Amino acid sequence: MEIEKKRTCSLAIIITLAIILPIAYFLWAILLNKGTLVLSGKTPFSVDIFFEGKTEVKTNCEESPCKIKQKAGEKMIIISKANYEIFESTVNVERGKETTLGVELIRVPDLQKVEAYPMSGDKNEYTLMLDAKTKMQKLVNAKDKYQLPIVFFPNDIKNPKIFGDEDTVLVVNRQGESTVAYKVNVNTKEKTAMDGNNFESIVNGKWSRDGKYFIYSVDSSGYLWAIGEDGKSKTTEIISKIPQVTWNNNDDLIFTTAQEEAMNGEKDNYGRGKITLKTTIIAKSYLFGVYDPRENSYSRMGRFELSDSPISLVTTGNGKELYFESSKQKYKVELF
Repeated sequence: MEIEKKRTCSLAIIITLAIILPIAYFLWAILLNKGTLVLSGKTPFSVDIFFEGKTEVKTNCEESPCKIKQKAGEKMIIISKANYEIFESTVNVERGKETTLGVELIRVPDLQKVEAYPMSGDKNEYTLMLDAKTKMQKLVNAKDKYQLPIVFFPNDIKNPKIFGDEDTVLVVNRQGESTVAYKVNVNTKEKTAMDGNNFESIVNGKWSRDGKYFIYSVDSSGYLWAIGEDGKSKTTEIISKIPQVTWNNNDDLIFTTAQEEAMNGEKDNYGRGKITLKTTIIAKSYLFGVYDPRENSYSRMGRFELSDSPISLVTTGNGKELYFESSKQKYKVELF
């Protein structure tokens, strides 16, 4: 009788455990073994969460931060949004804790055909001429009917090359075996001698809008060259021409090139991927990028298939739109 009771008791325990253990596992797996993934970014966007190769969560985030409760563990997160690049990341969601992930969505530039686009304004032209009073050469705005001097130069400037915009002018003079260059501030009427390295073969150039930087081409190199705030010249990785570049209000150079690029895993201040430019040329495929002269770095905006090189680049004041021309067709690119 006693043995029978023990058997009955053991059976009851087994049955109880058989009932309790699945319930306990259910409570652990479904209710207790959970954490919260907190996504912070520019909403709305769609979220797919994968665990061990299988879709675990599929949802939309309408507000930021967006909190999603789910099982703890290492997850693959894929975030998508129309007109933006896919964002991917791996995170470890900890049990009973909030795991925060910053979502940096990069807009895919939208290329549109347009009938017209804003012009950059009439380009100021400058010339050197003899001043009757001082018997020195004076730099003047070619459109100034009064021929008022901006700065004066000695008469030994015989064959100057002049590159200017509204506020800044570069005057280059070849003297025997050496080259002398001057940076002129039109507003303050100051001139500063600059390093004349390879200025003797300069072909064309553009000043940044505040006159801090200068990008130029030379006939002895296929690469563009840049002058920084220190007045020194340095070569860039850009194989292009001056009509294929322009400056924005942030002193960033917007450029196009047919060169192939390689991502280096870093991002710039706007979340765009930083790149290294290769020497390989891709026919009829043009990269649109940003050159930061402060860091001497390059970032990718996008790549478009075009039948001819983009030229006459113009950015809007807020930097959100870029206009250019290719094969006599005008285009607009929305950058942000």
